[in-house]
This record gives sequence, structure tokens and C-alpha cells, in this order.
Amino acid sequence: MFRDAFTLLAEVIETDAKSVRPFLGDTDPSVAKIYLVPNNSETTRLLLVIGHQDTEATGLKMPSRNTLIGATSDHLVIGTKDPTLCVGSEMRFQIIYSTLMRAMAVPDIQTNLRNDRPGPNAYDAYGPNKHLTLV
Repeated sequence: MFRDAFTLLAEVIETDAKSVRPFLGDTDPSVAKIYLVPNNSETTRLLLVIGHQDTEATGLKMPSRNTLIGATSDHLVIGTKDPTLCVGSEMRFQIIYSTLMRAMAVPDIQTNLRNDRPGPNAYDAYGPNKHLTLV
């Protein structure tokens, strides 16, 4: 079985190297250890134009050197160490079945079939039938 039959592409709409950890000052040391996102100063954050409305974010297999930071209804936030990703570039994701089903049902997602060959003509009891096709 092929695992790369379906690929989801999402466009990068914003990039920024942001400081992840907020300044906590003289707070309790046990509180200072709690962070929503791990600190990694070498990571650039990317904002992608796909979100929970379009697909299931947890069902996306991240490319190497990328991590999912979070998702909103419209956007994904990805942490990357890939310096070639910039605004306008596309990221490719492998997806699981539930992510594929949600993406195929959304009218905003464009579907492109590659190497799509027409099936052979189907026959009914009277000969070739142009309304049937073999799948």
C-alpha cells in the first residue's frame, strides 16, 4: 500500500522569528518552568493558510525539521529550522484518512489529480455504455 498517494499543500503567509518565552520576572521558580511552547531561539514561526475548518491539524505528518505549534480555525502555526521557507512558499504534508476526508469535503480546498487516466469503456448487455466506467 502506498503511503504517499495523497499530499496536502499549504501556503506560507507569514514568517517571523519570535521569542517564545515571556519574561516572568521575579515569579515563583515553579511557575517559571511552565511554558506553552518550548524555547528554541533557532526556530522560525510560520503561519500557514489552512486550519481546523479545512483539515484535522493533528492528522498532518510534519516534514522534517518542522513542528506543529498550534492551530486556529483558519491557520496553522509551524515552528521550523528550514531557512528556505518564506512567504509564498508551500509546505507539503502527508495526511491520515480522517484528515483526507475533512479536506476533501471542504469547498475551499483545490483538488488536483496527478496521472489520472480514464478508465476503459464499460459494457452493458447491449454493448459499450458511455454512462458507465470501470473503477
